[in-house]
Amino acid sequence: MRVLFLITLSAFSSFVHAQSRTISYHAADKELVQVFKDLEKEYKIHFAYAVEEIKGKKVSINVENQEIDSVLEDILTANQLSFEVIEENFIAVTKLSSLLVRMSTFDNENEETLPFATARIKGTNQGYIADVKGNFEFVLANPSETVLEISFLGYEKQEIKI
Repeated sequence: MRVLFLITLSAFSSFVHAQSRTISYHAADKELVQVFKDLEKEYKIHFAYAVEEIKGKKVSINVENQEIDSVLEDILTANQLSFEVIEENFIAVTKLSSLLVRMSTFDNENEETLPFATARIKGTNQGYIADVKGNFEFVLANPSETVLEISFLGYEKQEIKI
């Protein structure tokens, strides 16, 4: 049976870009609260967050001269969190309430796109249909623990955990 291949699954949170400033930071499996403390000390920024929302979350990061907003987007989205710049150096961190999902589908043998493939949230009747180029773009209102079932007639169904 043919295998459905998915490419470019991107999840983005809504956020306001932090000022253009680059940072360098290295951490291996470090508590997120400690990462915040390190960044606050080194870069004169301040984070506001609910302790219970970040408790136990860990980060591994190795960046050199990267934009701070890009770094925060990467480490926070991976932990189901988002951020908003309130003032120049004050950043509010909250639970991720929604995700923008962008995804393309194609046949991995001949690399042809799969127009009108379907994506369904497992265990629900909620679903989405790809465009004529096999691309999806939709917002998941509550992405935590969501599993997408991707299908196309004549192909094996694929599951993706968000």
